[in-house]
Amino acid sequence: MARPEDDVLYLGTTIENGISQWDTMANALAGQWPAVSAELKAVHAAAPWGDGAEGRAFAHEYMKLDGPNRLIETGTELVGHIADAGPRLHTTIANSRSTDTGIAADLARGQGTREV
Repeated sequence: MARPEDDVLYLGTTIENGISQWDTMANALAGQWPAVSAELKAVHAAAPWGDGAEGRAFAHEYMKLDGPNRLIETGTELVGHIADAGPRLHTTIANSRSTDTGIAADLARGQGTREV
């Protein structure tokens, strides 16, 4: 694996900081989403747009194709994907680092030998 002093692009610290920030964000999002989606459901149930002509027109367009429910369902799926990505990123990074270490070891063993 490359070290900062090897005069190559070294992203280890950047990657570690990035994945740490991802984990923090994903955990916060997953923790807050149930309350946010419950609030959205409550607002939809309250029908704050009113029952006048304008309110009915708005509700008709807003509820078209089950939009509010699809919003919440899609949001739930998206939050799940974001949360699930963290462990997969950790695995990908670990695999990449392991591969880099193996390549570096192979190259180091190959130095001093010459093909004939």
